[in-house]
Amino acid sequence: MMRRRTQSSGALLVAAALAAALSGRPALAEPAPLDDDGLGASPYGRMQMLLEKTFLKIDVLSVEVRFAPETAGALRALAEGHRRSAELTEQIAERASRAGDAYVEIRFLRDVGLDEFLAGVTRNLERATRAGMLDQDSLRRISSELPRWFAFLEERGIRSGDRLLYRARPASLRTVYVDRAGEVLLDQTDQGSTPTRALLAGYFAPGSDFVNGLVASLFRG
Repeated sequence: MMRRRTQSSGALLVAAALAAALSGRPALAEPAPLDDDGLGASPYGRMQMLLEKTFLKIDVLSVEVRFAPETAGALRALAEGHRRSAELTEQIAERASRAGDAYVEIRFLRDVGLDEFLAGVTRNLERATRAGMLDQDSLRRISSELPRWFAFLEERGIRSGDRLLYRARPASLRTVYVDRAGEVLLDQTDQGSTPTRALLAGYFAPGSDFVNGLVASLFRG
């Protein structure tokens, strides 16, 4: 299996992490470890959830988000001593979406086809745009580019046991895609604030597939 490592500027957004994982280029040197710098160690600094295909009750993927102490402190101030409500969920999600320093790990628990994956990505980005978390130009660019970025998944698809890792910083987003055998298929860094903002907006936009489950995990300790 070939590896790819790229550097780019601009706004390759939430789903662009996978865009060239199987490009067929020669293998590169082993990438540097994806360091989470101790994120998630503070109280209220970690959210996690399982996403299931509801009507079949099949687990599709797990998501874990770890935050820096500053964001964790803000989330604690909002959540501690309170019962979860729709209004409070919105407040917590809004604050989490503005975290400039975060680590996200997605573990796929079943095989996922290209069409299903693209539909989910687009749906959540549209919700983020309606909420004002993502601008229309970025959404239009993603919508037009997604099929080309992910054409390589038509045959392979995403496989159970694959992991997608993000290290989000205020001015960059590093994305690493690892297959179930531990092979690094993609190691990509995008510069600028837009990639991190778009990544978190996709998870915490009102009505997204993830927002309720992630926020609820804060109240489970």
